[in-house]
Amino acid sequence: MSKPSARNTTWELLVLEGELTVANAAALRRRMLDALQGPLDVDLSAVTHIDCAGLQLLIMLSREARARAIPLTLHSPSRAVQSAFALVRLAGELSAAPRGSA
Repeated sequence: MSKPSARNTTWELLVLEGELTVANAAALRRRMLDALQGPLDVDLSAVTHIDCAGLQLLIMLSREARARAIPLTLHSPSRAVQSAFALVRLAGELSAAPRGSA
């Protein structure tokens, strides 16, 4: 699924669901990097649990997007994601906005 941006570029949508944990980190890492071929919109609304490995994945994705000069947005963080971001004070490294606010 994709959405157009204001600059007429196609954004890919990556929907992350369920747990972002050490148990599935390797598969999620590959999925995230495969999706990062152009502007990427990551929907976090269906994430039910996130641990340190999940946070590391989001940081890795953010840094990789910056290194490749690829626009990346994180949208609609679930309560689990919001709590994890607040707990480890990741606002400076990562930020996630409600859908439609970017």
